[in-house]
Amino acid sequence: MKCNAVITCGAVLSNHCRTTAVAAGILGLEAHLLLRSKMKNPEDIVPRGNVLLNRLVGAQQYLIPNEANLDTEIVPRMQILAKQLSEIRKIKSYLIPVGKPSTIAVQGYLWAWQELLDQGIQERFDDIIVTIATGENAAGLAIGNYLTGSKLK
Repeated sequence: MKCNAVITCGAVLSNHCRTTAVAAGILGLEAHLLLRSKMKNPEDIVPRGNVLLNRLVGAQQYLIPNEANLDTEIVPRMQILAKQLSEIRKIKSYLIPVGKPSTIAVQGYLWAWQELLDQGIQERFDDIIVTIATGENAAGLAIGNYLTGSKLK
C-alpha cells in the first residue's frame, strides 16, 4: 500500500515513536504520533528528549490518556485519524501496530541479524546489548543468533 503518512502510538518518551517520526521525515511521509500521557495538551509537555526530536522532524503529536486500552480506545483513535486524513486531506495512512507482539517485527530483526553478520559483528564483538519493549527485537536477534550458530551473547 502506498501511503503519505504513518500513524503509531507509544509513551510520551517512546523511542519507537521517535524512530518512526525520524524515518517518516527521511522518507517524506507525515508522522502522526498518539502519545500516552497524564497531560491533556501537547503544548504543556516540556520540549526535550524524544518530544523535542518529534517536533523537530515535523511529527504531529496527539496526547491520549495513559490508561487508554489498546484494542478499545487506541486502535480506534488511530483508525479515526486515518479516516480523517483520508477524507479531509486525501492522505493515505499506514497504521503501525503497537503494543502487541508482531511476527513482522520478529522477521525484521532476523533480517537485522543477517545485516549485523554481513558487517562482521562476530569478528569485532563478543556481546550485543539491546533495549526491550515488547520483545520482538530480542526474539528476532536470539533466533538469528541461534540459527546461524553464532557464539555472540
